Amino acid sequence: MQTDKSVIGEPLEYPDGTPQITMAIVTMQPGQKTGWHRHEVPLAAYMLEGEITVDYGDAGTKT
Repeated sequence: MQTDKSVIGEPLEYPDGTPQITMAIVTMQPGQKTGWHRHEVPLAAYMLEGEITVDYGDAGTKT
């Protein structure tokens, strides 16, 4: 996949400074919640198994 827009259709924008990418393996249990938070940089997730629902506030949710 290659895109210049977020999952909710917003243009991707990087903050000032040198771009960098951080990758992490994150394991969540069924029903686990992260609590409301924001990422100030573009973020991508690659699901190995299951599904996740993300709440984008006024823009709705995506599963």
